[in-house]
Amino acid sequence: MWHRNRYDVGIDRLLIPTKRKTMTTLFWKDALASLPPNVQRRYAASFDAAERFEALLDLGIEAWRSVKHALAKICQAAARAMRGTARILDGAAHRLLPMH
Repeated sequence: MWHRNRYDVGIDRLLIPTKRKTMTTLFWKDALASLPPNVQRRYAASFDAAERFEALLDLGIEAWRSVKHALAKICQAAARAMRGTARILDGAAHRLLPMH
């Protein structure tokens, strides 16, 4: 059975409006809970915003990794194509230039 622990005291009942009811990350919940109650109320929205920013930053990092991987694959394919073209041109140049 789930029960409230000392880190959950008062966080769910803050009167500061946010898009979500409560924070979901234990780190941010613990950080907010470590503050005195009057300070918790004052900064709850900032902690909530920091948690959302962290989530967006994580998404951005994951997106960058995916883009970087896709770009690397495109560059590898282009490099293979250029090497193939260079071999063809080199062969043509050897056939067209007179041997000395």
